[in-house]
Amino acid sequence: MRAARSPLSVNLKPSQTLLLCQLLVAVAAMVHLCLLPIATWPRLLAMALVIALALRLLWRWLHSQPETLCYYPASGQWQIDGGLQLRPEPRQFVIRSLVILYLRDARGRRLTRVIPRDSLCSEQHRQLRQLLLLPAPTPDRDG
Repeated sequence: MRAARSPLSVNLKPSQTLLLCQLLVAVAAMVHLCLLPIATWPRLLAMALVIALALRLLWRWLHSQPETLCYYPASGQWQIDGGLQLRPEPRQFVIRSLVILYLRDARGRRLTRVIPRDSLCSEQHRQLRQLLLLPAPTPDRDG
């Protein structure tokens, strides 16, 4: 199997699965706070913080916009929303229902994108998994 020579462009929409997992963690934290034998005021303060974080997650998800992620095989670079140029790290996490991209920008800062199956159409998710599982082309090999 060979990597495509044309750029791969995928549109990442906000994931309901990730939102649900994050809200379930907040609910679990609330349950644990209710069961812990601590004073009432610290418990109420901690519960208010967990509720505020959960509401912030929900607000960010509701107001998030889709991202366009492009891979250019000629240069081996990734690009997000037509702006930031990124290089992939040597290892990526790829399973059937989840892809986690580890990228670095020109300054060396790490950028991570968690891409569950519901962020893309099934064909684009399959193409992305295939791209990440293929060996990277080297200069001495026809790619």
